[in-house]
Amino acid sequence: AAIMTYIGVEHEASMTKWWSQATSSKASNRMASAVADWRNWYLLRRRKEDVLKGILKDKFVKEIQVRCYSGELSVYANIETMLLKTMESYREDEARWRTNLEDILMALMSLCRGCLVHPMIPNGREITKCFSPSRRDRIEGSIEACVYCNGLLCPTVRAEKTVDKKEESFERARGPRTNFELDNEEVDDGENINDDQEVLVQRNTKGRGKLKRIPSKYCCKNEGTGHSMHAACLALFEASTQTRCPRCVDLENRLAITNSNTPCIIPYKRWCTNIKAMPFAEPGFVPSTKLVQIRDHIEAIPKEDKILVFSFFKGALDLLEGTLIEDLGIRCARYDGDMNQDERKRELEHFKDETRGCRVLLATIHSCGVGLNIVEANHVIFVDRWFNPTVHDQALCRSYRLGQTKDVHVSYFDCAYTLDMAMRMTNEYKTKNSAIILADGTDLGEGNMNFHQLHGVMRGVIIDQRRCRQQQITQAGTSPLIQLGLLDNDKLSELMVRVMELANAKGMKRKKKK
Repeated sequence: AAIMTYIGVEHEASMTKWWSQATSSKASNRMASAVADWRNWYLLRRRKEDVLKGILKDKFVKEIQVRCYSGELSVYANIETMLLKTMESYREDEARWRTNLEDILMALMSLCRGCLVHPMIPNGREITKCFSPSRRDRIEGSIEACVYCNGLLCPTVRAEKTVDKKEESFERARGPRTNFELDNEEVDDGENINDDQEVLVQRNTKGRGKLKRIPSKYCCKNEGTGHSMHAACLALFEASTQTRCPRCVDLENRLAITNSNTPCIIPYKRWCTNIKAMPFAEPGFVPSTKLVQIRDHIEAIPKEDKILVFSFFKGALDLLEGTLIEDLGIRCARYDGDMNQDERKRELEHFKDETRGCRVLLATIHSCGVGLNIVEANHVIFVDRWFNPTVHDQALCRSYRLGQTKDVHVSYFDCAYTLDMAMRMTNEYKTKNSAIILADGTDLGEGNMNFHQLHGVMRGVIIDQRRCRQQQITQAGTSPLIQLGLLDNDKLSELMVRVMELANAKGMKRKKKK
């Protein structure tokens, strides 16, 4: 009220009576609703859009739902099951082990998000690089981990076995011997190690011996850069009926978006058929529905416009770069953690130079999300999301800023009935319920979720979306080709209400404990 007197003593919000009535309800979401107009017109009256009104061009945001085929979600479904079981363990586990479990939860969510871009993305950079003209010469050694006892390295071959061993997995997760290995090839810069990475949830390897290269008669990679197994695991493998490295089989399956028991049923032609990534695999790779829609979207953009494509995964940029250059002949530039500062500067200049005909800049948010001026691009595409919407806003502001001469078009691509929709709803909740801090330090908003609230919201929404997805598959009967539906406005509204209920329930439970 005191602050409002400087704006206008005649305004009703300058009276303490108005604030008493506005904050009389104990429900924080009702408080936020009661002061929404005041917040929009006074507390946030100096927003960039208002201050620069008439100077900044218009911004158009489109959120595109992707109708995936059930067959391309098999790897995602396996890791989603692991994620939900780990979330259940988080609820029941002792507080002293929760730090380990929080790391595992974030890692599994990262794997799920990568699967929705393409099943090859999680732990598959050694293959995705082959399709990138600018990255294939940088190929280095494979992951230093056992491909026999680590199910996450071979999700189409062994993930179901890893999922079934719930008790053993969680015992490993709780204990001090939990081992997270991060491959530097996937970590984009050192600052954000929790996302674009090779995430390996290792078993207890005590007594299994040192890692050994798999002999070339089993593995299609050469012994210098090939895959590895523990000495004990290699002995078990050679004594079994298997004749090929499980990692090689898995990578071939994921290139074709299939698994060991199900033939490929995705109705898309292969991309980059002039590139053979593995000796025994067909040339090219089968694209996911999300990648198909992104490529179609890029093709539909006028040729005189430039495009900025953001992803958290370098593997996703590899595949997009391959098809844009090899299949469509669209010139691209890259900006990510594989490059030093001089290389980044050259690529950015190459993209900005109108005489070179470079239309697309493929960038990771980690390296390109802040501090750059890229007003040459007026189309911004987000391949995947993060939990905090301000991360997207910062990345968008590389293009939507002073100096932009065209209207800016922003597109998000989310797979329906998956983790993507849970993240989209969480972003909307945080944006609409941003915290309101009064002069006395009182917080009237619920925009800032702690990990406990985020865990509860994500778990509830993922379970709901999984149930709806399974219902569609069941209703389709024995059809081998099932394309999931979209969430209409009513379903989106119901999902938003569900997110608010979960967030408020977790918040109130937390306050009672305090």
